[in-house]
Amino acid sequence: MPSRSVLSALTSLPSYASAYDAESTEAFRQAGGEAFHFTYKDGRTETMNYWTVPEEAMESSAEMLPWGRLALEAAVRGRKPKKKPSRVKS
Repeated sequence: MPSRSVLSALTSLPSYASAYDAESTEAFRQAGGEAFHFTYKDGRTETMNYWTVPEEAMESSAEMLPWGRLALEAAVRGRKPKKKPSRVKS
């Protein structure tokens, strides 16, 4: 079992949900969310479509549910249609 300090460190990390479009991104931003970003060794910075959820959502599944649904709805809206397989002429 992990030590108490390891568990404490893990639970203090932010939780991210994915925001794929302007509608969901704006909702995360208005709730005080921050976009996930990282820096490469060469100094370039990359921002991804993952946002922190409000702190209260981390404490309650009922509070987290709307954020999960928002992220899922954005993913569905951004889904690309499947390409039809090309037919092989015989």
